[in-house]
Amino acid sequence: SDGPHVDVCSSDPCANGATCVEREDSFTCLCLPSYGGERCEIGRPHPWATWVLTAFLLLGDAVDEQTCEEGWIKFQGSCYLHVPKRETWLDAEQHCRSFNGHLVSIVTPEEQHFVNSHAEDYQWIGLNDKMVENDFRWTDATPLQYVNWRPNQPDNYFNSGEDCVVMIWHGNGQWNDVPCNYHLPFTCKKGSALCGPPPEVENARMYGNRKERYQANSVIRYRCHEGFTQRRSPVVRCLPDGRWEKPQVECCELELFSVARLCFSFKSSLCFKTLSRSAHRHSS
Repeated sequence: SDGPHVDVCSSDPCANGATCVEREDSFTCLCLPSYGGERCEIGRPHPWATWVLTAFLLLGDAVDEQTCEEGWIKFQGSCYLHVPKRETWLDAEQHCRSFNGHLVSIVTPEEQHFVNSHAEDYQWIGLNDKMVENDFRWTDATPLQYVNWRPNQPDNYFNSGEDCVVMIWHGNGQWNDVPCNYHLPFTCKKGSALCGPPPEVENARMYGNRKERYQANSVIRYRCHEGFTQRRSPVVRCLPDGRWEKPQVECCELELFSVARLCFSFKSSLCFKTLSRSAHRHSS
């Protein structure tokens, strides 16, 4: 039979006021904002130190034809911004979207090391299973092809919505699923390439003023000309590689406008009478 239960948190193993959470044969320390480490024994530097480090690294980044905006760091064709401000997962994702980016997605071990090396604390990444339990997806729609879970994770331990994923900087950046309402720093990611003007769509125009350059993940919307009806999605996105998505929208001529155009071509009075009766039926 099993031996007596041992309360692993009774010895108060977590330092600096951290909360001890019991796990199976182990425990986890939930650190206060100013501390990190396996048992919260490491003091975390002031957030401004991260900004200084980021700026310093940016100055040393090689310049090529595809560059990142000021304050962002380029790595393997993408741009990254580490934000030390502590926010919930959803607010962090919205913050990144305001920059035309998303919470960071991790595709390779090299990218994993790069992102983790710019943090001094737990941080949000874009992986989540908010839609379907245990179906983890990146917010930028990148396919899930690389994972770096902590042993026995993900586990939905609190059984109350551990739907969002953190990168644990002191544990080689391994991942853990936690409740989304934690307040943590985060890293945003977006493509370094810019898109040119969006593609033309027959019988449609785009909303807003047309620009020569668009940031990755920018979205524009088409509107069909008068007399045409819209089919399929009217939006396209600037992809991280500098190409626009192929427009799916179709603008189909309304039947009455099509008949009217024929009437004008033939200048037939009978045709106009038929059109008038048809229009009356449609309006009644």
